[in-house]
Amino acid sequence: MSGLKFDKFLLFGDSITEFSFNNAFQASQGKLGQDPLDPLQQQFAFGSALVNLYARKMELVQRGFSGYTSRWALKLLPEVLDDVKNIKMAYIFFGSNDCILGGNQVVPLEEYIENTEKLVAMLKAQNIKPILITPAVYDHEKWNMLKKEEVAAGFVRTLDRFALYANSLVDLGSKLNVPVVNLNAAFMKYAVEKLDGRWQELLCDGLHFSGHGSYVMYNELLKTIEKSYPEHHPKNVPYRLPNWRGVAASGDNLEL
Repeated sequence: MSGLKFDKFLLFGDSITEFSFNNAFQASQGKLGQDPLDPLQQQFAFGSALVNLYARKMELVQRGFSGYTSRWALKLLPEVLDDVKNIKMAYIFFGSNDCILGGNQVVPLEEYIENTEKLVAMLKAQNIKPILITPAVYDHEKWNMLKKEEVAAGFVRTLDRFALYANSLVDLGSKLNVPVVNLNAAFMKYAVEKLDGRWQELLCDGLHFSGHGSYVMYNELLKTIEKSYPEHHPKNVPYRLPNWRGVAASGDNLEL
């Protein structure tokens, strides 16, 4: 393979994936007048951190679509796979919108599982190694306070629904022998161990991750890759091209 043609890792999901490279997202959801570009307001973003970790090893391809569901993802994934070549590993991260109680995003649990199974089949048909990621947690008090218009329009979620969809996705992963990052369980476990049970601190607006939550996501994803697809874990992927100290000034000894 050419030294400049990299294997790809596809991040396919909803707003949490779309915002996964935004180090200013948490500040942008904060107090009115707060400057999200203030370096003191920057947050940890798992997408950016993964790009850094996989630098010169694998190329990360972000395909996140805010507000989207597994039903709509079925329309998108064939187009993504047609556009992006050489994908070796991909995560599927929908459900936080599917489990809503009203509006055009509602996807019943049974259909959510069926849709996800179809998405996995599409990846496997192209020899792409899939990872499923469950919905995390939801703080209705914070969301209701910040998103009053959406709540009034019927866009309502519950913590119990997040857990229901998460547990069902874990069961699907077991059925399909596909690794699952159970963020619902991981967030709660981390909160008990590190935050005195205050899981709400893992969210910045009640739904999307704070920097702290993004850090948990990052670590759980990497643990899953190391366990299930160790050949694609960054510590096992070769660093491409020689160190600059060994390159002739002319570049003539570069072997691409």
